[in-house]
Amino acid sequence: MSRNENEWIRWQAAVVELQNGRVINAVAELADLYSHRVNLEPDLVGQISYTYGVALVVSGKAQVAIEVFNELLRSGFVVNHAMVYTEMSSAYLQLQNYDLAYDTADRAIKIEGEEKYPIAYMNRGIAQHLKGVFKGAKEDFCTALRICCQADNLENSGIAAERLGRVNFTEGKFRESFCWAELAKRCYQLTSPWHLKTFEDLEIELKAKNIPPSPLPEMPHEAKLLDDRLLQNLQTKRCGSLDVLSIDLFKFLSAICISDQPKNVRIRTQIVDFPAPAKLPTILRGEIDGVYFHECYPEIVADS
Repeated sequence: MSRNENEWIRWQAAVVELQNGRVINAVAELADLYSHRVNLEPDLVGQISYTYGVALVVSGKAQVAIEVFNELLRSGFVVNHAMVYTEMSSAYLQLQNYDLAYDTADRAIKIEGEEKYPIAYMNRGIAQHLKGVFKGAKEDFCTALRICCQADNLENSGIAAERLGRVNFTEGKFRESFCWAELAKRCYQLTSPWHLKTFEDLEIELKAKNIPPSPLPEMPHEAKLLDDRLLQNLQTKRCGSLDVLSIDLFKFLSAICISDQPKNVRIRTQIVDFPAPAKLPTILRGEIDGVYFHECYPEIVADS
């Protein structure tokens, strides 16, 4: 049994708080654990310090996060150097220090023997984009996209595609920007609709350019890769032996409201899955008024 068993449990609970978006609670708990780090096991100090730094970045306290990460690097208790430098680069981007954001992301990428993190490539790409180094930025975003597609991480694939849309827009390559923006939107609608809000400014700017909704004569290799991954994802089985149906919520409702048969309907929201049993047709609309995820995955079981 670890002599710091209680602190390990508190750290794990703080990680859960952070993952669930309760950042204030996570920061408070991690700050208290961090203040007592001299009495803790080295492995636990490394985990607490890293997680506390991440929570500080998420809460917008970038300068404090950098101090925590630097102290962690000096301590020798680092669990994964590439992860620490990646998060440091995120903090420097918040501070608009693009040179140090580039340097720390570059250091994360060049560490031998450790996994290459797509966020490190994206952070280095963002720094290059904001410094006006467009070719290097696009190369980094494409690398991040390839890593994310291989890992079937559509959320981060969408972020990389959005970044490619933004850098192409800055260059005045509006049709290319439109292509990437459409791919990013499909990723967000499928996996992470909360990104759509911050994506709106690029959509508005592209609409103002009146870009024709036609494919490019030659789509970039990474665009084809992401398009294929999206199609494969839609065909993946997600409900036991039933195929996923990715359809508009109200088209789904219109179709099933035709039937008078009792059904058990399961609708996936962006937060959780919840069963909504209802005797159709008309009562169902009132049952799911709270659903706001654009895509839904219905699982229909007749006569249940």
